[in-house]
Amino acid sequence: METRASYTLVGAFVLVLMLGMAGFVIWLAKFDSNVRYTDYQILFDGSVTGLALDSPVSYLGIPVGTVRTIEIDPFNVDRVRVVVQVDSKTPVKTDSIASIEMQGITGGAYVQIDGGGDNSPDLEPAPGEEMATIKSEKSALQQLFASAPQVLKSANELLERANKLLDEDNRDAINATLANVRAFTDELAANRAAIGDIIQDGKDTFENIKQTTDEIKTLSADFKVSLQEITTNVNATLGQLETTLATVNKAVETSDPKLVSMLESFTQTANTANSILVENRTAIRDFTDTGLYEFGQFIVDARGLVASLTQIAQQLERDPASFLLGGNQSGYQTQ
Repeated sequence: METRASYTLVGAFVLVLMLGMAGFVIWLAKFDSNVRYTDYQILFDGSVTGLALDSPVSYLGIPVGTVRTIEIDPFNVDRVRVVVQVDSKTPVKTDSIASIEMQGITGGAYVQIDGGGDNSPDLEPAPGEEMATIKSEKSALQQLFASAPQVLKSANELLERANKLLDEDNRDAINATLANVRAFTDELAANRAAIGDIIQDGKDTFENIKQTTDEIKTLSADFKVSLQEITTNVNATLGQLETTLATVNKAVETSDPKLVSMLESFTQTANTANSILVENRTAIRDFTDTGLYEFGQFIVDARGLVASLTQIAQQLERDPASFLLGGNQSGYQTQ
């Protein structure tokens, strides 16, 4: 009797537990039925390593769905077709971008959807297709993994070139070059006083050259201005002379023929002088531009010559016998 009662209690407990579990499942299904999902397909170029079924799908970091299907694109074997189930309330736009991100360095992969612009239209399936396609791009981590083999190859080539550059012969050459540089710097340090004197002398020389050049420029400018003024005055004088001669010519047309002939000859001479000045304007300009430096040098040489002549004159006046006969000459001494 007691054994039958124990079986009855155990059976009743199991029955109640099963009914509770059934009620929980029905409640959970009812809760899930309130959420509507929309399927989207994403075409990824290359590998989707780490992505698996039921991997999370996030929108700006917020979980909004899961991965439903992962397969090779039947129209392009270089792409992977991923179907995701996303909450219908998620604002997927035409310019939204999907990428595969990693949950940390060693974590699993998940699909990240970056939202589009507020004014962009919602993403809808293309005509004749069951689901819309979200644009995809490689994440920064994928790009790093994709470029890692090329980076390693470039690094290996760089190391090989460095080894070739630093072979035994080149190492000896570099050591010799460093030794020469050290010897040169030691020599500079030992003679820095003399080098300083040379630099100072060069500085003084350039300063003197600059001063002389400035003086020549000033002299050239003054001479050029004077020559231009002379040319202007000559032209004005010739113009006035031509006007005067024309007036005189009109006044003496009825005068003595000899006077008229003399005036015509004078007019011709003035016209010839004016023509000569006009024809030689280029030569005069060239003289002011290029020949003026030679003129300035001539003035400097003339100054030196005058100074030498002055010194000779002074010496001749002070001791003509010594200058003419050379050295100290003594006359005949009587015994």
